[in-house]
Amino acid sequence: MRTSLVVTTINPPNSAMHELAAGSIEHGWDFIVAGDGKSPADFRLDGCRFLSLQQQRDSGFALGRICPERSYTRKNIAYLEAMRAGATVIVETDDDNHPMQQFWIAREKRIRCRPVEKDGWVNAYRYFSENFIYPRGMPLTRARDEVPAAGA
Repeated sequence: MRTSLVVTTINPPNSAMHELAAGSIEHGWDFIVAGDGKSPADFRLDGCRFLSLQQQRDSGFALGRICPERSYTRKNIAYLEAMRAGATVIVETDDDNHPMQQFWIAREKRIRCRPVEKDGWVNAYRYFSENFIYPRGMPLTRARDEVPAAGA
């Protein structure tokens, strides 16, 4: 599988970005960074493909021409670029996250899991934490519902 790492930034390369670039080189990942209007015009980082605003506009993707500046959604252009380059797995993070060693484990397309046999909304975070975590987009009226037991 070909893996791409996607990040967006308005900052010059920092220590986290250097670690992401070094890890990408070590693990053979394609590291793509989508810039924005405030990104340094001279952004350079070994092991990283930086997409300037102009490169995004010239990418051939309609989104590259219409995506607003100063918007996190510019990361979508990097996703499209990763797919065009043949990525079968795309990993994303932020420009201030230092990767832990397990960040670099190979991702699998299929994961063994137990199915939840229930129609409708399920707050899946409730399987992993006693704390209430609200999944963005879930109806608030359903977020605290009891979760069904997962099948074997």
